[in-house]
Formats: sequence, structure tokens, C-alpha cells
Amino acid sequence: VHPETNDVFFNRWNGGEYFKWNFETNDKEQIFRLDNGFNSAFIIAPSGKFGYIVSMGHHCIYRTNFNYETGKFMQPYLLCGDKGQSGYADGPGTKAKFYEPQQGCFDEEDNFYVCDQGNSIIRKVAPNGQVTTFAGRQGQYGLADGDLRLEALFDRPHGIAYNPETKEFYIADKNNKRIRIITKE
Repeated sequence: VHPETNDVFFNRWNGGEYFKWNFETNDKEQIFRLDNGFNSAFIIAPSGKFGYIVSMGHHCIYRTNFNYETGKFMQPYLLCGDKGQSGYADGPGTKAKFYEPQQGCFDEEDNFYVCDQGNSIIRKVAPNGQVTTFAGRQGQYGLADGDLRLEALFDRPHGIAYNPETKEFYIADKNNKRIRIITKE
């Protein structure tokens, strides 16, 4: 749901089509198509100015900007990750690498946090596309609390949500069968 217009946007699981729901005709309207495989998530930034499409199968994240005149999101472009190439690398835009990125969430500053499931870490994507590791240790699977970069371990984190009131992230740590909490400092 767009935070300013309350319009509903969604994607079709296996077709790569993205839609806006038309309440007048009670039907969907295709707004764009993206050849991003069929494992993707569409998340709208709290500002409403843009959204991200996380493509698990292509190991990358696309950005789509919102056009306030048309009331629709525009054709996406690759923001970060190396489409079709899995791996691990922090850095700007397409120099960064992911391995099966999953669901993500935004904080108040439009920073995006995404579960990098194959690397068993949580990544942070700044609005300019700069990718950094937020929590966990790449390639090390397990269950450990502590310093986010030096001690914390996850095992295939799959989902993340953020509560701006408490400044806490809730992480679905899939193989550890736990919900983990990280407090934002």
C-alpha cells in the first residue's frame, strides 16, 4: 500500500508483472513487467517516493520510482547486486553481491535492510545503492548473539520487519527456528 495515496500495488508470483489495483473497475492494471524470475518481493519506502524489488533468483535489488502525476511506479532499474551472479561483496550498486536475498524492510531514513539468506547475514542498502553488512558474518552459519558484525550469527535469515516506535528489527532466522531482535542504535 502506498503510504501517501493508499493505492494498492502487487506482483504476480510467476509472471514478472506488477500491478496497481483499480478500485473503480474492481480489476488490476499492469504497470510494468520485469524479467526478474518469479521469486521476488515488492516493498515501498515509507516516503512513498520509490520501491524496491528484491529478486531472490537473480541475486539483486531493483528500484522503481513513483510518478506522482500518473500515480504509478515507473519501469524499474537495477540498483544493486550483480544480476544472475551470486556471491558476497559490500560496495556501491552493481559492485555489491548477494546470495538469495529475501524479504526486506525500511527504516525512517529510507535505508533498506534485507535478509541475504544464502550468505546468512543482514545487509543494509542506503538510498544511493551503497550496500554494507549490517549483522552477521558472511559464510558462517549458527546461532549467536553479541556484537552485530563480530559475534552475531544467523542461519539462513528469511524475513525482517522494523518497528520505528521501538527502533527494533525482528528477524525470522529460518534454520534456527527463532525470531531474533536487533535494537537500532
